[in-house]
Amino acid sequence: MKLEIKKLSFMFLLFVSFNKKAHAEFSSQSNPDYSKIVTEWNNAHNNHEIDNLKNLFADRVYFYTEICSKFRCIIKKKNWLRNKKSFQQEIISPITAFDFGNQFIKCEFSKKVLANGKKSVYPSYLVLKKINGALKIVSEGDYITDANLKKILTADILANALEYPRVISKGSIHKETQSFWLWYLLALISLIAITVVIYFKHKKNSIAPDTEIQVDSNKKANNSTYRNSKIHSNSEQKTINEAKGSQFENFIVEKFNAKYFSMLHWQSDKFHNGVYPRSNMDPDLIYEFTYNNYSCRIAIECKFRSAASNNMVDILKPEQLQRYQNFSHQNEIDVYIALGLGGHPSNPEELYLIPLNELQYPSLYLNKLRPFYKPTSQLFFYNTNIHKLT
Repeated sequence: MKLEIKKLSFMFLLFVSFNKKAHAEFSSQSNPDYSKIVTEWNNAHNNHEIDNLKNLFADRVYFYTEICSKFRCIIKKKNWLRNKKSFQQEIISPITAFDFGNQFIKCEFSKKVLANGKKSVYPSYLVLKKINGALKIVSEGDYITDANLKKILTADILANALEYPRVISKGSIHKETQSFWLWYLLALISLIAITVVIYFKHKKNSIAPDTEIQVDSNKKANNSTYRNSKIHSNSEQKTINEAKGSQFENFIVEKFNAKYFSMLHWQSDKFHNGVYPRSNMDPDLIYEFTYNNYSCRIAIECKFRSAASNNMVDILKPEQLQRYQNFSHQNEIDVYIALGLGGHPSNPEELYLIPLNELQYPSLYLNKLRPFYKPTSQLFFYNTNIHKLT
């Protein structure tokens, strides 16, 4: 009871403080353009024409305290509406627009939502910004969600989130960018070195006279033994890596409560002589989450790493990152990377659950992994309020 009172008090103070600021600095003038966007946003929900939001949203949106691409926002809304037998949304208050700072316009209003026969009222807001001459929605939220998550949106927070979606605190340095260029430079140097070696080796062979090289049978046998040993060693290493991957996948599968999560697909990774099904390129696991009348699908890619290197962890290959992003967009499924670090694959020392839409680079420094840390003893659950696996 005390917790609920504190939460309601926080929400009330949050809502009142912003309204005081708005009306203290500006009169309650209404701009037709602002009202038009809010109305179009509302109509898209009522008519179940969520794809129309593509024209209203900016490329990146601060969506209920989480930075998302506009396509990710639309996917989340579609998943939410898919579970509603009936839905109606109505704006029941005047739309108040005011200068929020940093060239943002904040529109505040109250909306009444009728979903599956249940009526709720939310003090809500949209934040707009003129981008390339057109007003776009850069933030969507409501004060109840902000209060539940104990978040207060300011113009500075919004500006930093939109410009640097991975920034944890203002002024932090983007070491991922530095690591990307370092990796690129090292790859370039390696390529040049290999080219020089091949050039001189070719030059040496072209100058050497044509002589018959006689190799005794012992040397041939040794070379054959070496080649066979190398092939055997590579095969053993491949088997070890497959076993580690399988053990870590088993560990992750145990984190899903069968009461709420139904497994739809578990990748086999089978192939022969370079022939494999196209589905081998998809994430390892696909689940359907069901809770009351809500359901959605999620995909998990499992990665185990024995240790960090130079305070950095290689999570995915660049082509994997792009491939999983395409999979998520084409199938309208949220993808997560389950990363085990240290220890044994069946019982890692550390576990991280990384939403793919928050992973911009295939490698991350350890300090950038901390927001995604999850105790290894806890089960996974899907938070329907923020539409996120936690």
